[in-house]
Amino acid sequence: MITRAGRPPLRDATVEIRDGRVTGVAPSSDDPHERVYDVLLPGFIDAHSHGRGLPVSAHGISGDGPLERYIVELRALTPLPAGDEALLAASDGLVTGITTTQVIHHTFAPPSDYAAAARAVAGGYAAAGARAAIALTITDRDEYGPREVAELEPRRGVGPDAFAALVGDLAGEAYGDGRVTIDAIGPVGPQWCSDEALRAIARAGAARRVHCHLLETRRQATLPGDPVARLEAAGLLAARTSVAHGIWLTPPQAARFAAAGSVIVQCPGSNQRLGVGHCPVREHLAAGIPVALGLDSHAAAEPADVFAEMRAALAEAEAGGSPLDPREVLAMATVGGARALCRDDLGVLEPGAQGDVVALDLPSAVGARDPIAEIVERATRHDVAAVWVGGNRARAAEAGAARERLEAQLRADERSRRARVAEVAALAGRIDAAWERRKRALRIP
Repeated sequence: MITRAGRPPLRDATVEIRDGRVTGVAPSSDDPHERVYDVLLPGFIDAHSHGRGLPVSAHGISGDGPLERYIVELRALTPLPAGDEALLAASDGLVTGITTTQVIHHTFAPPSDYAAAARAVAGGYAAAGARAAIALTITDRDEYGPREVAELEPRRGVGPDAFAALVGDLAGEAYGDGRVTIDAIGPVGPQWCSDEALRAIARAGAARRVHCHLLETRRQATLPGDPVARLEAAGLLAARTSVAHGIWLTPPQAARFAAAGSVIVQCPGSNQRLGVGHCPVREHLAAGIPVALGLDSHAAAEPADVFAEMRAALAEAEAGGSPLDPREVLAMATVGGARALCRDDLGVLEPGAQGDVVALDLPSAVGARDPIAEIVERATRHDVAAVWVGGNRARAAEAGAARERLEAQLRADERSRRARVAEVAALAGRIDAAWERRKRALRIP
């Protein structure tokens, strides 16, 4: 049994759960047990997700980089019901042992539709029996790259002024006996928000958790204005802040980040697929920055596999020249995620913690000299034998029916979607050209 990443595993142990929380961890007794498993460990935490149930490949989009092209390609996706997508995403996560997910919510829809979609996402995760923490986010500029490609300017349904009312209406709502909360705010990314929007977000969600994207690509690092300084000036950089990616932080920015106590969510599968670079996790940890793990709804494996994602984190660190230990990666997927959510009762199996447990049938780990390395380096989603959330055994929800509904909508939209894919392919080419002109103007090698 692994009670906390970084501590030696216990052998022949039992976890006791009452009223949804861990009450004790003790040596196994001779009392009868319902089932004995090879491995017990805390539920995993996906600290950055878009709540997407079907991968973009199901829409006929490769999902390859560069990111700026990929963002434009997302315009061609078939609009799907947010509740069904969330139900399917949560159910697939539970299959691989993900008991808690942080979801970043954004849509260009008007306020009523934005709110309905956020509630549908929350309802989908609750229906699956999972935990989720949902962040409400907005943008107000340059979502698709340099401003010169004017036809890509979206119709934004929620601006900085309307966002405050939305947050007042939605923030604090809870679903599924409190397992799912709408509890965070943020810009989708500071590069896509004016200073006015950042200040409006801070005013709307004073003292709430903050979640956003940050410095995912080198191109973003060339944009005017230091994004870390801008977050800080707006009051959005704090210990309650977590950001996805953080690949291109400079050492001074990293020092500022560490001083604030903010968390970076490493998304290795997405980084690899989009070719955005190697997140310097070892350097971040050395600087005192907590690091979590996120699958980004664009993970290393399809369907999602948290073990494959942990191995992707190991591989990315190795490729970047600063290897990580399996224990560090397991910590990212458990206590690191808990830190991103400002929760000390997740990611561990200790008295008082939530009763979120993953059981593995993995005989090779039982007698292994290093069970944690065996789990991280060899396990797959197929080794997950059982999952409990708050002491309740996770059962297959109505995800099969949700999948069928989603796939039927994809088929019905296929002809129109192909036309949209062709249209955005041409626009994406113009975006690439605009970025190259910017690069030459700035004399970036």
